[in-house]
Amino acid sequence: MKVIYCQICMDIQRLIHTEWRTCYCGAAGGQYNKDMNTATIGGTFTRVFGIANPFFNDLWPLLTEDAKSKYRSGNKYGPGDCWWGGFVGDNQLFRIDDPAGPRLKIRVKSIDQATNKITIMDKRPFSIDGRYQKEVLVPSNNAASFKGKKK
Repeated sequence: MKVIYCQICMDIQRLIHTEWRTCYCGAAGGQYNKDMNTATIGGTFTRVFGIANPFFNDLWPLLTEDAKSKYRSGNKYGPGDCWWGGFVGDNQLFRIDDPAGPRLKIRVKSIDQATNKITIMDKRPFSIDGRYQKEVLVPSNNAASFKGKKK
């Protein structure tokens, strides 16, 4: 799960896939892309706070710390169950300048059960992990890809 935080008005908005959401003052905005895992974020004052999707799964508390760590690493999550997005290697945030959106036009191709290939077809300038990339491999938001070892 991703939420946006506006550094100006300090409003927090949960991202959803059906509409572009902005903060109270309009300086920060975002929306999940159609793969339901990556998100387009707009505005220079937008920060993203991430919570690992499996955190809400009933099995997550039953996993060993080693199993959780391997899952986080394999899915390029930040450290722990919650983190600030935009860390080096974070390929789930597609950043545009305009806080009013809308999300980037993308194509999603399933590589396997756990991985999607995202191709950006939008003509607007954007960045992923601080640089321009037309294609990126990201974790799938497929519930069946959640595997782990119980304690």
